[in-house]
Amino acid sequence: MRGLVTLLWAVAAAKQGGGTMPKHFCLHEVEAAFTLLDSNADGFLSRQELAIAFQATKGYDNVS
Repeated sequence: MRGLVTLLWAVAAAKQGGGTMPKHFCLHEVEAAFTLLDSNADGFLSRQELAIAFQATKGYDNVS
């Protein structure tokens, strides 16, 4: 799961045009990750959305 959050933060930072860490960085990281995972913006993560996220992060298990 740690690799997933790292990957999602990198994608979110790239979309925002920078990698600066705002105040309360961890909360922004979680919110950005959730937003990226919630493809239909219903506020819930479906099994399909989670399956896609896990599939996309294969090979990122050893990210430090």
